[in-house]
Amino acid sequence: VVEQQALWERIEAGEIAAAVDVFAPEPPPEDAWFRRHPNVLATPHIAGGTEFCHRRCLTDACKDAIAVLNGETPRFPATKRDALLYEGKLNPVA
Repeated sequence: VVEQQALWERIEAGEIAAAVDVFAPEPPPEDAWFRRHPNVLATPHIAGGTEFCHRRCLTDACKDAIAVLNGETPRFPATKRDALLYEGKLNPVA
């Protein structure tokens, strides 16, 4: 859903119910109204947790670990600092 506000308006009007997995902002505030709304099923960004997704994440993590062991830059560095280290733009702390 691109227009989150439009979704909330339809829910509050009683026109629809919704299962929502992604929010703006992420994570939503603990006191967000929709967390207690009977027509909203809010999940903590886990709806995409399919077997395919889990296998893909594991495969990507293994490929990146092998790349690092081979002295290469991983495709998915964990942090911006890691990316700078692998690109040679930041010296590691001794």
